[in-house]
Amino acid sequence: MSNWLVAGNTFDWKKWEDSYAFGMELNWATRTPNTHKGVFISNAYINYQNIPSNRRIGLGLTTDGVGFFPVDSYVAGNTRDDTADRILKVSGWPDDYQDLIPNKKAWGKVLPADMTSKYEEYSNISTPLRDNLR
Repeated sequence: MSNWLVAGNTFDWKKWEDSYAFGMELNWATRTPNTHKGVFISNAYINYQNIPSNRRIGLGLTTDGVGFFPVDSYVAGNTRDDTADRILKVSGWPDDYQDLIPNKKAWGKVLPADMTSKYEEYSNISTPLRDNLR
C-alpha cells in the first residue's frame, strides 16, 4: 500500500449508503504498516450534501497511527461542493500540513520517477464519463 497516485477523479454522491465508505478512505481491515508515499491531487467531490452532515469528514488517509502522513505523502487541490471554501482537507492531518511536506512544490518527488512520467503522459487524455447510477 505504498506509492499511490490518485488524481483527477470525480466522486459524485448521488445516494448515500450507510454501510459504505466514501471516496478515498484507508480501510482499517486491509491497511498495513507499509502504507506510505501517497499523492492525492485534484480530485472533486460533488453532491457532497447527499452525505449525512455528521459523516462529511475529509479524506480518511490515516487510522490508528497507520496510513499516509504529511511527512511522506502529498495532498492538494481536492475540492468539495458543500462548503464556502470548497477545500477538502485530510481528517487527522494538521491544517498546516502543506508546510510539513518536504519539497512541497514538487509532488513528483514523493513517487518513483516512472509513476510521475506516466501521470504526465496520461493526465491530458480525456476520459469519457459514464453514469451507471441512473
